[in-house]
Amino acid sequence: MLLHKCQYESSTLYTLLDSQDRVAVHPTLYMRYLLKRARPVESQRQIAYVVKLHCQWVEESSRLRDSSVDEAVACIDGDDILDWINDQRKTGVSEATVNNRELLVREMYRWFTTASGGRVRTDLPWCDKPYSKTPHSRLPRFVTKEQVIRLLKGMHNESQRVAAHFMYDTGVRVSELVRLTNRYLPQESDWPEEVNYYPLLVPGSKPYDGRKYKYRYTIISRPVLARVRRYHATPEYIMAKAADMPGPDKPVFLNVHGGPLTKDSVQKGIRDAWLRQGGRFREVSPHRLRHGAAFSILQSEFGKELLDSMLILKGVLGHSQLSTTEIYSAIPVTALQSVAGRREVRLKYREAQDIYDATYLPRYMNTERRGRWRR
Repeated sequence: MLLHKCQYESSTLYTLLDSQDRVAVHPTLYMRYLLKRARPVESQRQIAYVVKLHCQWVEESSRLRDSSVDEAVACIDGDDILDWINDQRKTGVSEATVNNRELLVREMYRWFTTASGGRVRTDLPWCDKPYSKTPHSRLPRFVTKEQVIRLLKGMHNESQRVAAHFMYDTGVRVSELVRLTNRYLPQESDWPEEVNYYPLLVPGSKPYDGRKYKYRYTIISRPVLARVRRYHATPEYIMAKAADMPGPDKPVFLNVHGGPLTKDSVQKGIRDAWLRQGGRFREVSPHRLRHGAAFSILQSEFGKELLDSMLILKGVLGHSQLSTTEIYSAIPVTALQSVAGRREVRLKYREAQDIYDATYLPRYMNTERRGRWRR
């Protein structure tokens, strides 16, 4: 089984070929359908990989191997799905991964029953629910203000520090961070001078209605926006390779070589900085900065009650359902309450200013040893 991919204009096209180099038409059309629905690129890649694994098992199944993949997916039944699930377990695949793969493949079979899917099937080879077990939700692991300061002190230059601080302050995903351009930043002149927070428009990830992005508003504190503006006034940013982009379309954050950030570079930069500070591997990551932003909001002055803060947090993080946000209510009570039994309110903008003051270094003190600017 071969998963072939090619670039067409700005899109990646996936084609599934069986062991005899024949196109598996139905699975391939499903991947084209996901492309038309504008599913995120990473989701398309992950789904294509899982579909390939499933169809490879179909080809090797003792009951189905005499049929082509297209013939097999049209007649596969619940017992076959159970065999596929159990075979994965026997090879040591975790239950969480098995469940995730089953849900993705189940959606493909659901599409086969629709008109756009050619009504390849009349029913699903499932009962009312998936056969694998849904893994228990893990409590979110977050970083504290002190850990953020420690992390930023392990970074070599301000371009890395301001991006990591931005994630902790706003709660944006790393995929959202790298696509932010200057047009999304709020204009301070539109707001009174005494405000401590600004609304930040985010071209969010994980849309499910065919749109390219799932837009939402989050909150950026005055100190962090000031830090971004200060970074934008540096020669590194002004004279970067991306300088030929029109002002509004220029990325908010650039890498040390003056090009646009990538997810991999952000993740590597955070990992390396934390290890340089003596931290443990995977103890700090971009997503844990997002969790840290969530807990920071819960402890902040936003909302008179915890439920109010949860509703605000739902919008900030871009969750479709409050039930997704409720996982953050598992924060230890002692972190949200004082000894007197009342919530311990922390001013979020002051926390942002503390981090800024503790970690900002002027350009001549940066220790970056790569790229254009060196000591």
